[in-house]
Amino acid sequence: MKVAGIGAIRKELAFLPPKELSEFCEQLILFQKNNKELATYYIFYKHDEVGYRTDLKHWLDEEFATMFNNYYYLLKSIKKTSKLLTIRLKCSGNKQTETELLLHFMLHIHTVLGVYSKYKAVESVFVSHVKKAKRAIAKLHEDSQSMYLDELEELTNNMGLSLQDL
Repeated sequence: MKVAGIGAIRKELAFLPPKELSEFCEQLILFQKNNKELATYYIFYKHDEVGYRTDLKHWLDEEFATMFNNYYYLLKSIKKTSKLLTIRLKCSGNKQTETELLLHFMLHIHTVLGVYSKYKAVESVFVSHVKKAKRAIAKLHEDSQSMYLDELEELTNNMGLSLQDL
């Protein structure tokens, strides 16, 4: 997903109603360092959450496809991607989006760990995201919870971990 430039954001801001513009400004105060990410979400994706999820999944796929084979740089890339994903999930605030993207991220980490299974640092990143996903799943509707918990449990079992222990 590419962040929009300032010119495109200015053009879109001109068409926002005053009430939405004031809500947008309040959100900017909360996210001082990530204003551009938030503006991109608010202007281009707020009314299309499914499109936002799809774009972020494609972005994650691209990030993992271009990661280095060297373990040191791989770990740095995973942590950088995790940080950017967290920022983008904060912009959305939708727990279903958060859950789906965390599970997608963990699926990629699972494939990476197949190659680097002896390294605990990558596993600790995986475990921390499992905990985040469990918190996000707990805030969803009960019907959705069971589906996502099954997927999360399958991922953790494939890693040789128990979901109840985490």
